[in-house]
This record gives sequence, structure tokens and C-alpha cells, in this order.
Amino acid sequence: MQQGYFFIRQKKKFILVFFQMFFLILLFNVSFVFAEEVEFPETQIALEDISHVLTTFFPKTEGRVVFREANQLMLDLGGKTQAVPGVLFSVLRLGPPFFHPLTQEIMGYSESEIGTIQLDETSGESFLGIVVQENDPIKVGDKFRLSGVNLPLALVTQTEIDQELFGRKLAMALEETGRFRVIENPLGPTLIGSPQRGANPLDAEALRQLGKNLGVHYILLLNSKLSYPHAEVDFQLVVVPWNHLITKMSMPIKLSEEDYYILNENGLIQMVQ
Repeated sequence: MQQGYFFIRQKKKFILVFFQMFFLILLFNVSFVFAEEVEFPETQIALEDISHVLTTFFPKTEGRVVFREANQLMLDLGGKTQAVPGVLFSVLRLGPPFFHPLTQEIMGYSESEIGTIQLDETSGESFLGIVVQENDPIKVGDKFRLSGVNLPLALVTQTEIDQELFGRKLAMALEETGRFRVIENPLGPTLIGSPQRGANPLDAEALRQLGKNLGVHYILLLNSKLSYPHAEVDFQLVVVPWNHLITKMSMPIKLSEEDYYILNENGLIQMVQ
């Protein structure tokens, strides 16, 4: 009886261990399958995602100046806003009214742009700004606006390959959002410093000069690290001439067949494998 009881216990123990091992093997295989299924987005999809993220930093916004001390401002935006520190607002001064030609009723008031302010801090529904330029002293009660029209944006890539692989597609994706007018790779990659791939392209004086030459306040810098069939693409959105960094993002991308042909045509496929 004792031998039979011992045999039954050992048999149950063996069955339990067998099922534990089976479960662990199954779990490992399932985990491996899930790991294999995780893929980075391909170039076009990734760049479209980035372009839509960038639009969220520039929501159509209106408000008023409610307090000023030196160049520091307190702003009323009518509640919460998605605008982020660094974004610029045009300050408007109401002018004389204009009238309906037949009824002579007031239809509205003319506006003149008297300066520019920059959103400096946000906390809940409290907003602080700074004066960055004024043709006429900005006063309490003046309106400011970030309009819904296309914003001029310079897109600067670090190398020609960055431009071929990502710059052109990103420029198209940005313009398709209807929020940006893109000046694409305007003065070449040498403007932004070292052409070494993966280096930080941010050169303060070069950016200030670029913004001045192009008449833009927003510059998007793009550079990448390639390891075929993947790439890590870095983006920096900067406001000039103050060189305020609005955002810095990095996105892993799976290169497409089209990207492969571009690399192959430029003799770079061996260098990034």
C-alpha cells in the first residue's frame, strides 16, 4: 500500500511538473511571437504622425493682456489652451470702425499689428508672456492672436540623405495638415554645423541668421541615425531669434523599399547595414 501510495504521489508530481514545463514553453513561444509582431512604423506613416503632433503646438488662439510689468505680461486666454511655451502671438490694437456702405452701421473695427509676445509659462488657466518686439507700447487690454493661417516653417535637414529619405516626405505631410507653409532645406545642411551623422545640428548663431534671411520664426531641425532596415529620426522645433526649444522628439522608423533604393543609389547601403 505504501509503495502504491508513493507511486501515485510521484505520478501526480510528474504530471504537475510536465504541465508546468508545457506552460512555460507555451508562454515563451507566445512572448516570442508577440515580440516578433512589434514593428516600427514605416517612413510615410511615421512622418505623418509627427506632422500631426506638431500642429497641436499651434492651436488657433486669441486673448488679451491683463497685466504688464516691464517686459513681463499676464495673459488671459479665456481658459485652458494647448499652446506651449515658446509660441509667438501677434499683438493687435483696435483702430477706427468701418461702416456698412448703405446702412452706415458699424460692421467692425480695423486692427493694426503693434508687436509680438511669446508665451513663457503656463499653469492651469494662468499664463505668463514676455514682450519680444513692439512698434508701439503694448498695453493692458490689447488683443493678441495666433491665427489659423499657414505658419511659415523652415525645415532644415542635416545631410542630403536625411533630405532624400525624410525631408521631402515630412514637408509634404506638414503642408497637408493645412497649418504650415514649409520652406524646405533652404540653405543646405552645412548651415547647421557639423555634417557628421547623429551630431547635434543646433548652432545658435546659424539658426538666428537663417531665421533672419528667411523671415521665419519657426525652424524644424531633422537628423537621423541609420542602421538598415531601421532609423532613429530626431526632431527639434526652435523659435528664432531667441532659440527657444519648443520641443525635441525622437522616433524609430522602419525604412521602406523606396528608402532602400535611395540608399542604394547613393552608395550608402553598405555603410548603414
